[in-house]
Amino acid sequence: MYYAALHELNLMRIRAVNWFKEQNGGVTVIEIIIILAIVIALGIFFKDQIIDLANSIWNSISGNESNVTDFSKLNPGESGGSTGGGH
Repeated sequence: MYYAALHELNLMRIRAVNWFKEQNGGVTVIEIIIILAIVIALGIFFKDQIIDLANSIWNSISGNESNVTDFSKLNPGESGGSTGGGH
């Protein structure tokens, strides 16, 4: 009697585990759809701020381009550095 009850509980556990394994694929698709819907809604809601941020980043990158490639502003004494071991 005791072993029959344990066997039945074990079968119920196996059925539950199998049911969750089968449901996992469908839940993943639903989660992806919900996340995409949230991202699209946030993109629509904050469209102007996102465009302003992208323009600001682009302008700062393209505006500082000459500073990045202008090697005449480097001080050779500071960029070479010293190890401090040869006085």
